[in-house]
Amino acid sequence: MNIKRTFLFSLFFITFTIVYPQDKPKTLLWKVSKNGSESISYLFGTFHQVNPDFFDSLSIANLHLKNSEILFVEAYSDPNTDTTKAAQNKDAALFETWNKEKWKSKLNSRQFVIFEKFVNSKWVDEYVYKLHPAQLMFLLQYMYIQGVCDTLNRSSYDPMDTRITQIGLAHKLAVIGLDKNQAQDIKISTEKEESLSLKNTLKQDVIYIDYILKKNTNNPTAKILRDYKNKNLDYSLNKSIRGNSYLLNERNNKWMAQLTESFKTKNCFVAVGFRHLCYKTGLIQQLRRAGYKVEPVAL
Repeated sequence: MNIKRTFLFSLFFITFTIVYPQDKPKTLLWKVSKNGSESISYLFGTFHQVNPDFFDSLSIANLHLKNSEILFVEAYSDPNTDTTKAAQNKDAALFETWNKEKWKSKLNSRQFVIFEKFVNSKWVDEYVYKLHPAQLMFLLQYMYIQGVCDTLNRSSYDPMDTRITQIGLAHKLAVIGLDKNQAQDIKISTEKEESLSLKNTLKQDVIYIDYILKKNTNNPTAKILRDYKNKNLDYSLNKSIRGNSYLLNERNNKWMAQLTESFKTKNCFVAVGFRHLCYKTGLIQQLRRAGYKVEPVAL
């Protein structure tokens, strides 16, 4: 599996909440409408690391995507432009470059033994020494879900979001990235969110490394994956997210202005990480408070 050097700033976090049955509509797709407007839009909650073929299997979601005029995704830019390549280099420079000695100084002896075992495994090589712990955490989530949990009939290691973008482009939709600089958002979040503090990020790195090395699929992360593929998510629409989640709340707030303006006159398909639809501050509840009718669509 050639994902050693795959690194994407798809912003996916795993937290856990109490389950309330009314928040589990058995779907990933939501219809958005408003009195006085003929435009109909849809929200689709992605799971970045899931086999993109999973989206292909959702015929209703595919139909509504292809019939839309605008596709909104978290991030999009033409990968072949010099501007995009320059931006990627600039993004990488936002994070301090680490080395083996620094990792050893920040991890305890037990953690460093696990880390070294991973560095010397089939999964990676010594390039991981250079990654900031936050960068490594996102890479590990991809490796774990794509390489351990969701491996059946997998022909692609692209994010699900990339497949959706490809479908949108093939059907002549305008594709718009909601985020202007995801790397900057991650950098800010490491300074603002307790869950992304250096201490917690290092801890999560070791947990995911242990999951990968032991091929452990009996844990909360793997359960969320199963719930997603079974369309059994808990959206917790009447609950507040725990902590100050900059990567969810602040980005949702920024996205709302652009989405609601487009919803006025265009049929849109919004494909973003499913957790952006959850909680009181998620897109579903924010749109409802803005006067929209948001209802689940059976898949």
